Amino acid sequence: MCNKFIAALVMICTLMVLPAHADKTKKEGKLAPAVIKNMGVTKDGDAELFCLDFSDPRIPDLETIDDEKKPRLFFDVIEVKEWKGQKSYDIKGAMIKQVRTGYNAESKKLRVVLDLNPVYNYNIEPSYDDRYNLFCIAISARSVRK
Repeated sequence: MCNKFIAALVMICTLMVLPAHADKTKKEGKLAPAVIKNMGVTKDGDAELFCLDFSDPRIPDLETIDDEKKPRLFFDVIEVKEWKGQKSYDIKGAMIKQVRTGYNAESKKLRVVLDLNPVYNYNIEPSYDDRYNLFCIAISARSVRK
């Protein structure tokens, strides 16, 4: 009798743990497709701040192209559910001239390109606020190009 009780208790405990473990593995094994809720540029003191507001955590890796005539900053956002935004946004800021986007529905990847003013050398400071899934890039002028 005691053995049956212990066996039943072990089985109940196992069944209670398995669904939680399966959910955790599913979330850790593959990212849930994110939705970009908002994208924008604002001024923050001497810097221009570009931000993306995600439905789920995302921290893209930044890359730069330091072309003297067309400096750019770009990154890819993976596992994006969909993108209904425009292909380009004219910013006409002191540092950010334009933001361009391209979405590949097959790979679910969104490429974001920030076209920068060729007059400056830049300081680029990415940040992420995990409370709001908010990824931002502060761009400020380090010096004037010669």
